[in-house]
Amino acid sequence: MDPNSQVEWVIKNLDPIKHRCLGMVNGNHNDRTRRACGIDPDMWIAKQLGVNFYGFSGYIVLGVMKCFYKIYMHHNRGGGAKVGSKVAATDKIWSITPTADAIFTAHTHITARVSHSSYDLNMLPTNPPKFEQICHIYIGGSALEWDESYAEQIGLSPAVMEQTMVTFNGVNTNDHPRKYKKQTYHVIAP
Repeated sequence: MDPNSQVEWVIKNLDPIKHRCLGMVNGNHNDRTRRACGIDPDMWIAKQLGVNFYGFSGYIVLGVMKCFYKIYMHHNRGGGAKVGSKVAATDKIWSITPTADAIFTAHTHITARVSHSSYDLNMLPTNPPKFEQICHIYIGGSALEWDESYAEQIGLSPAVMEQTMVTFNGVNTNDHPRKYKKQTYHVIAP
């Protein structure tokens, strides 16, 4: 599919769910177009859909039923061919925003969730119970068809065609010793 057809395909397929999109960040497949021509297809797709565009990474605070989620988005880089190295590449993103409630990445053409917990020392006056910050990192999935793609060309195995869907439930369990905001994770496959 030529680049114009790809942009049209993305807009057509995202249009029905654009009201659910929190925003878009740059992917890596358009780097060459951005460098060579100064045109950013990702930005134009976001504009056509009426979705916020954040460039290389974005921060959002999402309010759901008096519960506020700190969300970070980054397309990601690297990862290699093995699942473990793909997860490790995504896991590095956590060091950028360890206090986020959710981090969304892509790039590796797998779906997965990695969770981290850490103590939020800013919440500790003198000697109260510990407050634990939990961050879920979501790896977005793949829409890459293998035949005639760069994956076939360089000998990568076909990706599973599936996507990540997360529901932010707005439940802040203040009665629990952890500072936890409920998130429900689903994998959607055709």
